[in-house]
Amino acid sequence: RLFTEIECAAIDYYTKSYMNISAREKYKKLIEDIPDIASRVKLGQLASFLGISQETLSRIRAERS
Repeated sequence: RLFTEIECAAIDYYTKSYMNISAREKYKKLIEDIPDIASRVKLGQLASFLGISQETLSRIRAERS
């Protein structure tokens, strides 16, 4: 039960903190919070989590390289 509460709180935090920022800022924030996330999940899932298209995510990632 405790694990579930912690995970729900984390999801709530991310959902609320990502609502009013640009796609670029969302990606930057996520990479700062979880640096290895891009190597652990598919890009489609990452884009969906951030609420952006895969094309937008690809452009943002290309800019950072």
